[in-house]
Amino acid sequence: MKIAIVDDDGNAIMNLSEAVTSAGHEAVGMHVGGWYGKNLDGVVADILREKPDFILLDHYLGEDCTGAQVAKHANVPLEKLIGTGTEKGNQPYCGKTLMEKGFSKSSPSRMKDVGFATLFQ
Repeated sequence: MKIAIVDDDGNAIMNLSEAVTSAGHEAVGMHVGGWYGKNLDGVVADILREKPDFILLDHYLGEDCTGAQVAKHANVPLEKLIGTGTEKGNQPYCGKTLMEKGFSKSSPSRMKDVGFATLFQ
C-alpha cells in the first residue's frame, strides 16, 4: 500500500516513514509549511497525483494550513485519514488517530510494533 505522510515537521515525516516501510508499505512524505514545505494547494496536488491508500495527517501544518483543510480540499474519505496530532480530540475529520491506537509520531521504536500495521486495514 502507498501511505502519504503529511506534516510540517521533517522529523515526524522521517519517523513515520520508517514505521510505514517497516510495516511493508510505501511511504510518501509531504512536507507542508516552513522554508521547504508546500502550501495547501501544493500538498493537495501531491495527494491527488500520488493517490495514496491512506494518509497519516497532522492537524497543525504551519501558520496557514490545517489537516482539516487538506482533507476537505483533497476530498479524501474519512476512512483513509489517520490523524497524527498530539492533542486528543482535535482531528474528528479522521477515521482514526495514532493516539487512540496507542502510537505517537515522536516514538518511532514503538511504531515498529506489529500492531502499527493494523492501522492500514
